[in-house]
Amino acid sequence: MNERNQENRLIDAKGLMVYYVTSIIGVGILIVPGIAYGIAGPASLLSWIILALLSYPLARSFSKLIVERPHSSGLMLMVGDVFGVKVGQSLNLLLAFTMIIGNPIMGIAAARYLQNIVGYDDHFVLLYGFFFMLASILLNMLGVKMSNRIQFISFLVLSIILSAIIGVALVHADFEQTGSFAPHGYTAVFSAITVCFYSFLGWENATNIAGDVKEPRSSYKKAVPIAVLIVGVLYVLLALALIARIPAETYENTQTVLPLLLKGIVGEHVGYLYNALAIFLIMMATNAWVFSASRVIVSLSETNVLPPLFSQTKRNHVPLYAYLLLASLYGVILLILASFELDEVYLIQMTNFNFFIIYLFIYGAAIKFYKAVRDRLFYLGMMLLVLSILPFFEGSAIFSIVLGILSFVLIAIKRSQEKSVP
Repeated sequence: MNERNQENRLIDAKGLMVYYVTSIIGVGILIVPGIAYGIAGPASLLSWIILALLSYPLARSFSKLIVERPHSSGLMLMVGDVFGVKVGQSLNLLLAFTMIIGNPIMGIAAARYLQNIVGYDDHFVLLYGFFFMLASILLNMLGVKMSNRIQFISFLVLSIILSAIIGVALVHADFEQTGSFAPHGYTAVFSAITVCFYSFLGWENATNIAGDVKEPRSSYKKAVPIAVLIVGVLYVLLALALIARIPAETYENTQTVLPLLLKGIVGEHVGYLYNALAIFLIMMATNAWVFSASRVIVSLSETNVLPPLFSQTKRNHVPLYAYLLLASLYGVILLILASFELDEVYLIQMTNFNFFIIYLFIYGAAIKFYKAVRDRLFYLGMMLLVLSILPFFEGSAIFSIVLGILSFVLIAIKRSQEKSVP
């Protein structure tokens, strides 16, 4: 196992915080607040507050573990220590499959928003989606230091723009027109939580770059609370602005929230600005997830699941062949979607279900790893939280289970071949 020296670790606490935020705030902030508002009305604000409060223990549950094994596959190594190497490697391979299948969805989303601006035919959406994925890969191939700088500048721009939109909306708010706080009853809050949870996925993503983080123990400790605060405040204020600007009884159940906040305040050209902002947000998240996926590929190579070629680095410590592999596989996924006319919404649900399965194994390993009762109870609580959400995924679970079994079988075959070699 190759461990990076401190001088080769280029992401500090500030960069890690930016990585956290940009991994989480992406497509979710564009569509999920509107869906949740349609489900629970103004009471959806409670859903955002609850999840914002749960974000810290969720993020902390992963960062606390990864500093014990600060490597790109650190959590999977811990799972392997507890449940066996075969299970740990299978889970890491499942994670790779999940990112390979799930990441192109962000490229498709960006292509759809570009279509709103340019107006090209639907048949070109997947092609442009592939171009967006290539653009993200090329950006990451500039090296960790350069891509981290670009991501930080993008984070500042994002924060300013979103703060301005929310601020303008709140200034023009009319809280007297909100009507009933819970028009669909308070039980709808729990239904909204299952939707809003999608916007908080990504706290585990930063563990995959642990091998690039300077002084992991102190960096994760500093970055997590700041990132949680930024994400939580943005989501809660956005939900509050939506409630104050759009009466629940006149809400048209649209998913495009930001234009609604500015309706009647700015001109009709806001649609173009919104689509441009959407592309910007999506590409920020895409850059973070592509970077994470490359580290998962590298970790699979370093653990001999993939050939050593994919862990080799070129200039600026860039794993060139890992990125080339990702580009090829992203293209294959988009080609499959085009050939069979598959719905990417199903893939989103499958991706989320895969992550929850991975969570369960990680939390199970943590319960075994830690000896203190307090730590064990903490991870047991997180495991029960995940189990309470799993039933809502319905049909997408079937493909996820098949993918998990495939990962285990492939690792079993690989290990049996290694044993047969004299």
